Amino acid sequence: MLKEHKEQVLNTDLLEMCRKCYAFKYDNRWHFERPDYLLEKDADEKVSVRFGICSACVEEALAMYDVEYV
Repeated sequence: MLKEHKEQVLNTDLLEMCRKCYAFKYDNRWHFERPDYLLEKDADEKVSVRFGICSACVEEALAMYDVEYV
């Protein structure tokens, strides 16, 4: 049953969204525009959203704590 659930999750449309700046990841890149081709499907069809942190927010967080030690 667990294997079937994993296959079902992999086969559905999964949309990734940055929890900090709300950018969407599709086409292997981050975009601030929402992906119309995924969100304007049938109203009864659900789109799974996974929250993560985009590469720009990761770089910003790393730069914020970048301290030069003497």
